[in-house]
Amino acid sequence: AFGEVWARPQLSRRDRSLLVVSVLTVLGRGDELDIHVPAAIRHGVTRTELEELMLTAFAYA
Repeated sequence: AFGEVWARPQLSRRDRSLLVVSVLTVLGRGDELDIHVPAAIRHGVTRTELEELMLTAFAYA
């Protein structure tokens, strides 16, 4: 199922990575963040963007 979601063309891998990291941050899923944060960086998300995303996610969680 995950492969099918990631293969959909409506969102770029970068945007999908931002979404997944946001959700995992709010859910407190550190074990999965260990996998998805490096993947997000490979997909073009910067460390600064990830830091800001997590800060914002925590503010609304």
